[in-house]
Amino acid sequence: MRSTSLLLSLALGSGLVACSSETDTKTTADTGAADTGCNLFTGEGCEDTGGGSDTGGGSGTGGGSDTGGGADTGSTDTGGTTNPRDESQALLSFCADAVASICDHLYDCTAEFADLRLEFETNFGFADAEGCKLALPPVFEGLCAPEVIAAAEGRVRRDTGRFDRCVAFAAVTDCATYLANAPESDLCFAPLPVIGTIADGAACARSSECANATSRCSVNDPTGISAGGICEPALGAACQTAETCLATQYCDQPGSDWEVAPGVPGLCAPRAAAAAACEDQDGCLGDLTCTSSTGNGPNGEPINGSCR
Repeated sequence: MRSTSLLLSLALGSGLVACSSETDTKTTADTGAADTGCNLFTGEGCEDTGGGSDTGGGSGTGGGSDTGGGADTGSTDTGGTTNPRDESQALLSFCADAVASICDHLYDCTAEFADLRLEFETNFGFADAEGCKLALPPVFEGLCAPEVIAAAEGRVRRDTGRFDRCVAFAAVTDCATYLANAPESDLCFAPLPVIGTIADGAACARSSECANATSRCSVNDPTGISAGGICEPALGAACQTAETCLATQYCDQPGSDWEVAPGVPGLCAPRAAAAAACEDQDGCLGDLTCTSSTGNGPNGEPINGSCR
């Protein structure tokens, strides 16, 4: 799917465009890739297109140029000191420009996107670029709004490297360059180019808000409004203490780790249910303990233990 460009990846993400579009679009995307050497996502071959991200004109709308400036503002923020309002506005602007860019490419790159344009028109009920710009924003709101809300509350910030490349991609007006960069455009909306700011143990609404890449939010609020979960390390996360892992996990250290050994690295593993096999003191759920009717080994671990 990746070579079908942001156009199709967005539509598929919304579950509103059938996968049958992939074949025709993929062929033209692969053909277009040979027409330009500029990779906006790596910078390779783009020496002569330095103004790409300033052309914002992909959308061709007045709002496009205004929001383009919003996206550029603060894009050099790379550290922990960011303004939530600016981060939120930049993401909102990017989403508006990206959707407008989709509409322009549907009608400007007529040969490349003929089949996909017909499918969009059928599904979303528009017949030209301006109608497209009215019809598509509500469709993709579910992709953008949660991260925009989270940014306004300081729970995410832009991943500036990915974000700037995505701004440049949305601003491309040349069909060949757009198609050539399509294989990497999923980096822009799967999910939005954001980094979480929430530490493990703090409140979150979605996993994208967790600062630790190995963590997840214990709930998933599709709207991003209710931060009713907690950022917690996922299964397989590195640990040295039981407290590092979820309440339903323990720190599984190498060997017969009947007791957690300070400073010994392990991995977060699931605790076992009643009657399930176990070998660790902390390896059972809730108030269950790992015991054995056949005695204990030299390190105190139960032989053929089970959670009781």
